[in-house]
Amino acid sequence: MINSYSNKIRVGAVIIVGLCSHLTGAQEYKAHILPLLERYCYDCHGDGSSKGDISLEIFENDKVRLTKHSEWERVWSVVEAQQMPPQNKKQPSRADRLRLLDWIERAVFRHDCAHPDPGRVTIRRLNRVEYGNTVRDLFGLRKGFRPEDNFPVDDSGYGFDNIGDVLTVPPVLLEKYLTAADEILAEALVLGPKIPKKQSFSARQFQGYGSTNGDVRMLVSQGETFVRADVPKDGEYFLLLHAFGDQVGREPVRAGFFVDGKAVGEVKIPERRNAPGTRQIKLRLKKGRHKVGVSLLNDYYNPKHPDPRQRDRNLHVHWIRVEGPLGEPLPTPPESHSRIFFITAKSAGGNDDAARKILSTFASRAFRRPASKNEVDRLLLLFHLGQKDKLGFEKSVGLAIKAVLVSPSFLFRGEVQPSPDNPHAIHLVDEFALASRLSYFLWSTMPDRELLGLAWKGQLRKNFEKQVQRMLTDNRSAALARNFAGQWLELRSLDKVMPDKKRFSSFNSQLAGDMRQETERFFEYVQHENRSVLEFLEADYTFINERLAKHYGIPAVRGGDFRKVHLAGTPRGGVLTHASVLTITSNPTRTSPVKRGKWILENLLGLPPPPPDPSAPPLVDDGKPLDSNSLRELMEKHRADSACASCHANMDPMGLALENFDAIGAWRDKDGQFPIDASGNLASGRFINGPDQLRALLSRDYRKEYLSCLTEMLLTYALGRGLEYYDRCTVNRIVEGLDKSEYRFSSLVMALVKSDPFQLRRGDGDRLASTDTRP
Repeated sequence: MINSYSNKIRVGAVIIVGLCSHLTGAQEYKAHILPLLERYCYDCHGDGSSKGDISLEIFENDKVRLTKHSEWERVWSVVEAQQMPPQNKKQPSRADRLRLLDWIERAVFRHDCAHPDPGRVTIRRLNRVEYGNTVRDLFGLRKGFRPEDNFPVDDSGYGFDNIGDVLTVPPVLLEKYLTAADEILAEALVLGPKIPKKQSFSARQFQGYGSTNGDVRMLVSQGETFVRADVPKDGEYFLLLHAFGDQVGREPVRAGFFVDGKAVGEVKIPERRNAPGTRQIKLRLKKGRHKVGVSLLNDYYNPKHPDPRQRDRNLHVHWIRVEGPLGEPLPTPPESHSRIFFITAKSAGGNDDAARKILSTFASRAFRRPASKNEVDRLLLLFHLGQKDKLGFEKSVGLAIKAVLVSPSFLFRGEVQPSPDNPHAIHLVDEFALASRLSYFLWSTMPDRELLGLAWKGQLRKNFEKQVQRMLTDNRSAALARNFAGQWLELRSLDKVMPDKKRFSSFNSQLAGDMRQETERFFEYVQHENRSVLEFLEADYTFINERLAKHYGIPAVRGGDFRKVHLAGTPRGGVLTHASVLTITSNPTRTSPVKRGKWILENLLGLPPPPPDPSAPPLVDDGKPLDSNSLRELMEKHRADSACASCHANMDPMGLALENFDAIGAWRDKDGQFPIDASGNLASGRFINGPDQLRALLSRDYRKEYLSCLTEMLLTYALGRGLEYYDRCTVNRIVEGLDKSEYRFSSLVMALVKSDPFQLRRGDGDRLASTDTRP
């Protein structure tokens, strides 16, 4: 992902271009760029070395240099993110970094903000959240129906779980899709009599007579083995027995069924040890709990028989099952059924015509675009197969609907491209794709009927701003807080944190849920009230209930409901002082200024520090309280290593400014018996002390970095791909326009959805590969 450091390139580039304008590309490379690479990079990537499979010596050839775009892109990204050279190596000056980055952009990428590259998005499947929301909206099902809970966890990329490049389809997920399709049809449609409930009891659950060996209950003489089963209502039921027998003589083993101690029927068990079988009887049962058992009726034992196999007749039971009630009348079809079967065979002029209309309408909704004639014809083949097997009209349609639910056109978000393999062919995404881009960005679900209706008429772009405003105020936009903010601010980590129970006895799952809800409600308020996005940093209000207010030490808040509370006179303000953020950036036994500072750099400023050098000594957490001086001495010792100093120069002071908040976000003046010192000096020499000065620093001095970071995060989430060097023009343009609208949330979203990467796409391939490569 690009970050805000790159915003500073443009100023330096003006100076650099002026100094180098008299040189050709090859001359400039040899005069200014090659010496930089030799000085800072060749130890690992030159002079015969090629760590990370990169040798910069290939660039010394004038013709090869400008065609190795993927290699230059790797160089650009690590230099721009200040991840290279490693922190334990000699570092280039800011001017040297600017010179190298600017040359790569001008001479290699030749990026043109007037004609930007909109990029391309890998075809991507619906993630778990999107799948569940889409299914519920497609059929109109209740919110509590969640077939997606059985799916494996989605992989994440660039901080989000909706990135096309990482949303793979493991074999287990294919099986889950098939199972989920059956569950959806059973929930949404009435396709025949209700399937009887099955209560199965294994041998390990049996009581009474007999002995259990593994998964088999052995009855060697007459005596009842039984289970206790709950019968939901009066009616007819099947009692089933899965067993085999040790047969003696010509008479097969006879097993008797008993209910509440009374014989209700018997069956013969001719099956032998290697081939157990199932036998059943039908009977009426009354509602309630019943003792259901079986017994060996014709026991035989003759130890003197000359054939050992003919001495003992036994019954071996694997399981007992109660099925029913049977013959239940068809339930009243739910609204979801009527939504699908909106036309009857009689009104349509026949089964085929009705099925075609139903399947064409449903598939178009499910595919989020018009289903083609060929697609509908293939679905009708399944319908005809059901009719041939005498499944009936609705079951035959259900067979085709199941095929839709496991179709790639439903499970994946693809976009029609006129020239899919031409990286220079740039085009507007069609209005159906645009509707999906909007709905999955703002709602994490499929387009509603209004969006798709406009797309059908070709009028979505004509009504674009009105639709975006409608969507932002719709209740479904709460998904943006849960799914975007939940990942941007890492709120999902609250499910995994485990603060030390002895030190933080007030922390439990209820408090963790309140913490997350505070931040989500705060985000929703900024969104729905169209507040300034700067309020994420500096708001003097929040949303809490009584439990969280007690945790914060804020009086006069009663009850479990969340309400808006002003924070004037308190040390809190903005998301930085939310207990959710403070808890996920702490260790189990104490706070972590390093984690908190790193979180600020990565999530709010877009300036992620490089991974720590493996040789860098870790800060030891022995769980003991530290006075501020001891903690600072440890951190100073940590930063004394040259491999750590440059990254920690800003990271540590920002984290220390939040030191008055303990590891679960409660305010404290002391750590144990030691007073808190929340002051520090940044690399620039700027002194900050406490959360108020930290918020002011981020909101004013780092405003552009923060706005760029938020824009990059939101654009990444909206597009479902990581940002590239060519996306910088879009990010800069959006950020530069925010001050005109006082940084309103809707202005940020509107600028983003109107941007080239959101509205356009190009074909696959390296766009630079066929451009002019003159040195």
